[in-house]
Amino acid sequence: MTTFVGRGNELNQACHLLGAVRLLTLIGPAGVGKTRLAQHVAAKAGSAFDDGVVFVELEALTDAGLLPQVAAAELGLRDVSVAPMPQLLSFLRNRSMLIVLDNCEHMAAACREFVNAVLETAPEVRVLATSRHVLGVSGEQLLPVRPLSVPKRAADTTDDAITLFTDRATCALPHFRLDDDNWDTVLGICSRLDGIPLAIELVVPWLRVLSTHDVLSRLDDTFTLITAEAAARPSRQQTLIAAVDWSYALCAPDEQILWARRRCSAADSRSKRSCRCARTSGSRRRRC
Repeated sequence: MTTFVGRGNELNQACHLLGAVRLLTLIGPAGVGKTRLAQHVAAKAGSAFDDGVVFVELEALTDAGLLPQVAAAELGLRDVSVAPMPQLLSFLRNRSMLIVLDNCEHMAAACREFVNAVLETAPEVRVLATSRHVLGVSGEQLLPVRPLSVPKRAADTTDDAITLFTDRATCALPHFRLDDDNWDTVLGICSRLDGIPLAIELVVPWLRVLSTHDVLSRLDDTFTLITAEAAARPSRQQTLIAAVDWSYALCAPDEQILWARRRCSAADSRSKRSCRCARTSGSRRRRC
């Protein structure tokens, strides 16, 4: 529904890698644009597969055991059994196809088992996955998806983060123009948001009611910003804190404790304010 900005190098590299490997995983943090990139990779590389591309969206799937059923449904298989994997593998055995598995991180083990079975059975099938975690399949090729580049000085006007901001701002506010008066402010916004596409997309609609200077001054609240456009997104993408919570929930208990400690340290170094862990309970405070 919106223009695709940047990612030329990643797009070309992904298409090249799909010609050489059976499993390519686009890996990166929340909101960095893995799904959008996968869609464009599939569109560009799809002509190389006689039987086309199938896109399997896993974000809403909470039961890992239903992965084969979901994949079978996307492949157009009807009347599958309670255990559809044999039928699915039989269908794929002689197919030349690209399967896109989107949002694998919350069921990495199930995806690993599924991909292993497919690749072993169907030699002409390849898999493009998006995930915040490595799947751990033999022969898996990783392609990191990083935040959009942000210029280091105002003279640089071609960086992708600025281009995305300008494009989305023009959609939200048709009369918006990037000029000498707002350039430094837009650069400050994109820098504060680390060039993360989801963050930029969530912030830009506020230009309808706030100036760019006001948006920049209120960026401490971006973790809870939500707009009508954001409400149409998956729940994990409606606010930045939801995207972070999704990643946090995937961590092991020891990893969550480490994350909390780092957050406390960062909060102390920035403002000396007590962190969330210190405000919750005494035991949580001592642990952090």
